[in-house]
Amino acid sequence: MRKKNIMKIEDLKTKIDSYKESQELIENNRKTWQEKTKVLLLETLNKIKDSYPINWHIQNFKWKENLEVVNITFGPTPSGIMDINEKLSKPYMKRGGTLAFSQAIDGDVYVIIVYPSIEDILSDSGNKIIGKYSPNLISESFIIEKVSKFIDEIVIWEKSSYGNPIGFKFD
Repeated sequence: MRKKNIMKIEDLKTKIDSYKESQELIENNRKTWQEKTKVLLLETLNKIKDSYPINWHIQNFKWKENLEVVNITFGPTPSGIMDINEKLSKPYMKRGGTLAFSQAIDGDVYVIIVYPSIEDILSDSGNKIIGKYSPNLISESFIIEKVSKFIDEIVIWEKSSYGNPIGFKFD
């Protein structure tokens, strides 16, 4: 017959220490975001925007404390698609294409690509998570690398028939 382990209060010490460490890491990540990462993101993305003026702008969303987002996004442009009838023509606007640096609940930073949409035609092209990173890993070089990846993805989106041809569904 196997003897049952009897837990004692002292047996919780390593678990409690682990919990405390996780809380400290979250606090450190959040502090790093506020004091370093967010500032660096805004500075670097603005430098990129100013160096290459291609109808993009920088946004800093502060909807909730410790769940902020900094992004670079393309402004609306004509999609080239237009309704034509005898009385008028209606152009459809393409919106966005966004590279977002978003705080996670644990203080890490998600890097996410949000693909463009075309009003009334292509509403959700989806998004792609590039990764989740400690805010301590984010440097100017890191940001430039992610912007480069973003541009590659947007070029692929622009050159492809993203999704299905209108009126047809393929699996």
